Amino acid sequence: WEPEIPSMFSGNMTVKAKWQMNQYTITFDTDGGSTINPMTVDYNSTIAVNIPTKEGYTFLGWEPELPKTMPANDVTVKAKWQANKYTITFDTDGGSVVSPITADCNSAVTAPTSPTKAGYTFLGWEPELPQTMPAGDLTVKALWKANAYAITFDAAGGSAVSPITADYNTAITAPSAPVKEGYTFLGWEPELPKTMPLDGMTVKATWQIN
Repeated sequence: WEPEIPSMFSGNMTVKAKWQMNQYTITFDTDGGSTINPMTVDYNSTIAVNIPTKEGYTFLGWEPELPKTMPANDVTVKAKWQANKYTITFDTDGGSVVSPITADCNSAVTAPTSPTKAGYTFLGWEPELPQTMPAGDLTVKALWKANAYAITFDAAGGSAVSPITADYNTAITAPSAPVKEGYTFLGWEPELPKTMPLDGMTVKATWQIN
C-alpha cells in the first residue's frame, strides 16, 4: 500500500495499492531449426523474436500463433515448416536419357531405371545417388565400363592368326599378316577397323595366287 498503513493510527486515511508487474516466459520449440532461447518478459510487453532457419525448409510461423504481447501465463510455441523442393539431374554421358527427379527435401529418392549405352556397362552414378532428397539441387553423372569384344581372323587356308580381344572403341593393332604357300596376302575382308567395333567381328583373308 502507498503510503504504508501504520500499525496504529487515528482518524481517516486513504491508501493506494502498489502492484509489481509479473513476468512470464515464452519457450520456442524450433523443431530442428536454429535455436531460439526462451524469452522472459513483463506481462503485456511487446514480443519480438527472430525467425528461425532450417536447411531445406521454409518457416511458416508458430503453433499456436505467437502473441503480440506477453499473456498472463507461460507459453510454448512450435515452429511450422514447409519442405523446399529440389531437383536431381542425371548426366548420362552419352547414354539414354534419364528424366530429372524433383521432390521435397528429405523425402525418399527412388532410383530411376539405369541408362543404357551401346558398348558399355552401367556402373552407377557419381556422386552416389542419395536415398533422400538433399537440401539443394544435385547433378549426378553416369559411370560406364567399356565392354570387351573380339575380332576373329579367318585365314582362308593360310597360317592361323590369333583373335584380338579389346574394349569397345579402343585402338586395334593389326596382327602380322598370315602366309599361304603360292599366294600373296592382300588384306582382310571386311577391312580391319582402327578401333574395336560394337559386338566385335570376323574378318577373312584375301589372297592373290602367285
